Amino acid sequence: MSLKIKHIFLIFPIFLLLSFNTTAQVFDIIPLGCSGGINDDNLSAWLVKASGSNRYLCLDAGTLSHGIKLAANNGHLPEAIAADTVTPLVWMLRYGIGAYLISHAHFDHIAGLVTISPDDTPKSIYSSHSTATILTQHVFNNAVWANFTDQGQPPRIGRYQLKELTGDQFEPIEGTQYKVMYFPLSHANIRSSAFLIKYTDRYILYLGDTGADEVEKGQNLQNLWLKIAPLISNQQLEAIIIEASYPDPRPDALLFGHLTPSLLKKEIEKLRSAIGSNDAVQILSKVLFIITHVKPVGGNLNTEIIKKQLEEYDIRGFRFIMAEQGALYRNDYFKK
Repeated sequence: MSLKIKHIFLIFPIFLLLSFNTTAQVFDIIPLGCSGGINDDNLSAWLVKASGSNRYLCLDAGTLSHGIKLAANNGHLPEAIAADTVTPLVWMLRYGIGAYLISHAHFDHIAGLVTISPDDTPKSIYSSHSTATILTQHVFNNAVWANFTDQGQPPRIGRYQLKELTGDQFEPIEGTQYKVMYFPLSHANIRSSAFLIKYTDRYILYLGDTGADEVEKGQNLQNLWLKIAPLISNQQLEAIIIEASYPDPRPDALLFGHLTPSLLKKEIEKLRSAIGSNDAVQILSKVLFIITHVKPVGGNLNTEIIKKQLEEYDIRGFRFIMAEQGALYRNDYFKK
């Protein structure tokens, strides 16, 4: 893979990008894993780090070891690469990753965390109450796996401190300069999560697995769009990481709490409406959307099919890239 930061696909009219006075704190975004299945070495896990910080957050943890090695081989973890006494993987576990944020406890989002736990260093795991309960009752329960947390079935090793997010305010992430606000998402029969990450006056939004409001019969995404619309209007939200698991067409009964390009299109249009400005298309176009969690069919990833469908839908103001494992993404608009 090229060491160059991946190109961004533009599917909106070219606008003159206006400068602003806010000091830029561009986020580095590295997918350690971004596939929706089959390949156990490419499952949902993301590193994010603000340019002014020396600590990473790990958003979900499906694939850790292989993803960190790949990102380091691509030159995207310079602090870890520069270490001359330990491997990049060991450096990231000891010094790089400050905390984990787990959107839900499906195995493709936690497998890496479980397998790496014997060699990890003490950290906090941030999640909803329901996710924390599943982790302690059904994963770290001394039957499926040793209890590396500080809660649940004894004996408790206590390497991971479980921190339950309430969702009504930003909460500081211990050992880092970041704050997080949690939003509930509907993922078929379980609750998933979105995390709005704040560093100084800059933000990125990560969504775990989610279905569309119209299919899930709820308002979780609409509530989220209303919350982040002012941040987009103020040019403070740099990127949104969101899934598109299946290509169109896909029957509702076979979505299993996921999005297709057509459903994502409807949600983006709702977000654009929530911005509520005559310049909403131009304003939205400054946000970088990173599409993830593409599921394979017959062993083949549908990335190119979904990319083509999103381009053909010509969603106004929608600027996107398809996530690639081990790459580095930045929204270069915010460097200006």
